[in-house]
Amino acid sequence: MLTIEEAIDKLNNLYLEDNIQDNYIDRIRSQQHRLLEIIADSQLIDSIDIEKINLVYNQVVLSVQAFMKGNIQDSILQIKKFIFHEYIDRRYVYLRRKRINPHELMAFRARKCDTHDLFSRTEMMHIPNHKRHLVSNQRFSLSGYPCLYIGASIYACWEELDRPDIEKFNITCICNEKLIHFVDLTLPHFNAKNFSSEYIYASILPWLCSFRAKHKGYAFVEEYTIPQMLMSILISSRKRSGSVIQDIMAYQGLMYTSTIYNTNKDLFNEQRLMTNYVVPILGDKINGYGLCEYICDYFSLTEPTSLTNERVIEDKEHVYVSYGDEDHTKYEVTEFGLLEKKLRKRDFQKIE
Repeated sequence: MLTIEEAIDKLNNLYLEDNIQDNYIDRIRSQQHRLLEIIADSQLIDSIDIEKINLVYNQVVLSVQAFMKGNIQDSILQIKKFIFHEYIDRRYVYLRRKRINPHELMAFRARKCDTHDLFSRTEMMHIPNHKRHLVSNQRFSLSGYPCLYIGASIYACWEELDRPDIEKFNITCICNEKLIHFVDLTLPHFNAKNFSSEYIYASILPWLCSFRAKHKGYAFVEEYTIPQMLMSILISSRKRSGSVIQDIMAYQGLMYTSTIYNTNKDLFNEQRLMTNYVVPILGDKINGYGLCEYICDYFSLTEPTSLTNERVIEDKEHVYVSYGDEDHTKYEVTEFGLLEKKLRKRDFQKIE
């Protein structure tokens, strides 16, 4: 039998044990079988309900099969069957929720730019309603449905934009002005404290949403099927209301780990840097800029800048100096890390 440490190590690396060349459904089944093998060979075997695990994987396979046949409605229904399963002892057993209090989230948004000019603050928000034709089919994106995408670090934004010219791409820091709840689909990190059946159940969807794309950049990517069905469920289940209780209980968006994390492309291999957040627009209240009033009410942001602009205005007499005994990581003393520190101290304003 595996020791606790061995089982934890296998679970933390489960998402990496994937043959991208295999058929998508075969990859899902392979992940299921590896998970069950780890459980069967660990002390969790007596506390895990195997049927709860098989339920998710079986329904996900049915969802993918329905999607491939063009039955989108049935594809979504198969996912709903286990998320809202009435026979499970606790509803939403497969979902982790991340509660973020006002002003706790300071994340970043970036946009490519072909010149050294800066975008306006309104241009740094989500794609406006009148430009829905620009919204492509991505991992947590439905074609034509605008969303606000932000990253936990400037580095994450840069990677997600496929490494644009660092001298020109625009950056802004975004802060939440209200309590916000995300469906937490970030890759799980097991340790001795959370090595439990509950954490196993809540880790399945993040694993299923973290398959790397075999045909990234093409019009259709099989591995995005489940993430997109979850996004569709989130969008359709939210209701805009003046009720504070309803706003508190709702999920405003999803958070997830970039598939670049822990690959040969990743320069830092720190999961905290590679967390992304997505908040879909809500309702039909659109302001004069074509932006969702709901999102504009929830978030404030700094004036956009770029590394070029920051270098020009930098006070060279007070350059940050790193000493060996300081409490920081390698990333925090890079240009991206230092710029994040500056932006967090600047003025945040809502778009009115």
